[in-house]
Amino acid sequence: MELNFSTMNHDDGEQNVRALDKEDAHYPCNKLPVALGESCYLYQANWWLVIYQYDYMEVGALCGQVRDRVFRDACFVGMGFTAAAVNNYQKDAVESQCSKITLVDGKTFCLSGAEMGALKAKKEWK
Repeated sequence: MELNFSTMNHDDGEQNVRALDKEDAHYPCNKLPVALGESCYLYQANWWLVIYQYDYMEVGALCGQVRDRVFRDACFVGMGFTAAAVNNYQKDAVESQCSKITLVDGKTFCLSGAEMGALKAKKEWK
């Protein structure tokens, strides 16, 4: 999501990470039309993980605050998708990260997102 990880305004290709507005951590997802909410939260989780230095408990709590169930589930899927990539598709490491999420459904969707990430990257789920 270009808003969260800006590369377009930099000649050197450097990536700037958008700062967190602590008064509105769910921005822009909570301000967009409903039709965009699911995809927004899918990628919002990735940004939150970067902002919160891969603190899965903290980001899991933020995803848990999302009122719409479909958007909330997408947020947890996004956490798993990111967890798979940053842990080099190591199943034990990803399971350890997803297990830090306090909501049971959140853990399940996190693992689902990790498996989707492994499939998309054509990586063996070790």
